[in-house]
Amino acid sequence: MTTAQRRKFERHLLTERARHERTLARLSADTRFPAGDRGRPGDDILISTLGVSVSDDEAIAAHATRDLEEIDRALTTLRTEPDRFGKCAVCSRPISLERLAIVPGTQYCQAHARD
Repeated sequence: MTTAQRRKFERHLLTERARHERTLARLSADTRFPAGDRGRPGDDILISTLGVSVSDDEAIAAHATRDLEEIDRALTTLRTEPDRFGKCAVCSRPISLERLAIVPGTQYCQAHARD
């Protein structure tokens, strides 16, 4: 991977990191209306911010948190061991640029990707 490609992936990782941080911020925001009301009469005490239900929001938050951890790990590798970035943690073969574009925090090539 060239230095220019690494810079491009660093920008991509930072963009994805910001997107996930915004998602988590939206989920943690108070959903109360100015009058203190939380919705229509009969609504659950807890209401969803982004999904259809509170459990959807919890799943979205878990996914965003996991992605942030992967992105942070990728950024650390990119900055401290740039020659290791973009190589599979199992076989050390290069991860395809297409895969890195889709799953920027991945540590695995397609053959070793976890389901």
